[in-house]
Amino acid sequence: MSNIFKKAIKRAKDLIKGKIVLPSFEATVTCAGDTPGATERTLTHPRTGEVVTYHFLKRENSLRPKQNLSFNRYPVVINQDGSQWSDANLYLLWRVEKDDVHKMKTLWSAASDLGAYKRFLDEEQIDYLEFPSRDAKKPTYRYFARLNDSIQAGDIAISTAKRRMNSVVRFYTWLMKEKPEHFLNAPFKVKEVRIRWTYQTGAAVTRTVQTTNLSIKSAKAEPDAHAEYIEDDGKLYPLSMEHQTLLVETLVELGHTEMTLIHLLALYTGGRIQTILTLRARDFSAAIPELASEIRLPIGPGRQIDTKNSKLGVLYIPIWLYEKVQTYLSSDRYKRRLKKVTVESDRSLIFLSRNGNPLYDFSGNRAQFNAHNELRYFREGGLVRVFIAEYVLPKMRERIPDFNYRFHDLRASFGMNLADAQNERIERKEITYSAAMSYVQARMGHESFKTTERYIGYRERLKSAHDAQTNFEKRLKELTEIAKNSRPEMAQ
Repeated sequence: MSNIFKKAIKRAKDLIKGKIVLPSFEATVTCAGDTPGATERTLTHPRTGEVVTYHFLKRENSLRPKQNLSFNRYPVVINQDGSQWSDANLYLLWRVEKDDVHKMKTLWSAASDLGAYKRFLDEEQIDYLEFPSRDAKKPTYRYFARLNDSIQAGDIAISTAKRRMNSVVRFYTWLMKEKPEHFLNAPFKVKEVRIRWTYQTGAAVTRTVQTTNLSIKSAKAEPDAHAEYIEDDGKLYPLSMEHQTLLVETLVELGHTEMTLIHLLALYTGGRIQTILTLRARDFSAAIPELASEIRLPIGPGRQIDTKNSKLGVLYIPIWLYEKVQTYLSSDRYKRRLKKVTVESDRSLIFLSRNGNPLYDFSGNRAQFNAHNELRYFREGGLVRVFIAEYVLPKMRERIPDFNYRFHDLRASFGMNLADAQNERIERKEITYSAAMSYVQARMGHESFKTTERYIGYRERLKSAHDAQTNFEKRLKELTEIAKNSRPEMAQ
């Protein structure tokens, strides 16, 4: 496939999404040529050949003086014809200036949502600034109706629709302050509601928050007693011990050193993908204490190892696995990859691609501006997922045709291995239920006991659900037999 054709396909996809991502973006303001620090720039129109010369200064962040508004992988909302939607992009710039620049993916989400809204406006030929007195004619109300129709048709998840509508509301909340002359009629109605929640300690808090009449309601799903997943940062499906064994055998057979170590670390520590892929070589340089069975490795802020929500935590690494990583770090294979590293901060990473690139972009590096950046995305373990899809799953399905797993399921498998071991100790009266819960919670890094309980009670819940279903089917069969053998008398 030619590069021209690839670019054409990408442009078509961008137009459909209503968003593009710039590898690098620097906000500037035009100025006179004799302004101190001014830079001259000459642009040539690609079709007419017209040449325009102007001068500019890099724009400073108004909230952080002496810090320029310069970002990598910056999202831009575009119209159906490929031009930029000015108001939406000014809003994004306001948000990134106001918010923490580490949250670029949050800005991506807002840009995608506004891109979807603009696509709707363009398709329906609606002016986003035209708000008549009748609610049903307002663009916000019409989009609200479209999202609800899409939910009913099964075209969009409730959570996605809810997020998109909230993004549109936030955009207009900002726009009403910037262009009040366009909003003689409000785009939505604002109301205050009181919400109440209870902390794990039992303390209750009530707070008043603002919402709108365009808020998409989502009913809380009832837990499925028959479900084979565990709710823990999503629906996780723990692998059986048989499948775990087969997975490890498959990885060894495939012979990819890095992918095998990454899987083993997840399966034996419960670490999430961002944690495993940002582990540092220095953390595996210490001598192993005598008689130790595992190494305690602190993770999170201050350690340059990513965690969910930047929480402090600990990984407990079995000695045999710690030694395997040490062996890998002294191997020629690792040293060849290390020689190809071009970014100094990536040099301490354990897991690198063949080209010396990180498999996961460390969160602390994402805010550092690189004017020469060419990537339009963040590396977040995509190579691991590709390896699973293209190599591991096909090999596993030779023996188990319907086998499937995601990397995050390895965390659930680790949790279930812990829970099974602790449940056996409870049965032998070697440990109390409370102590078992505390142990699993600490190893998994759960904030809530409720999440840990889902692991401890997983086997019993499935057994109870299975027994109930078996009894129901047995009773239903008995009733069916009675109905079949009955001879109702004919009415006279």
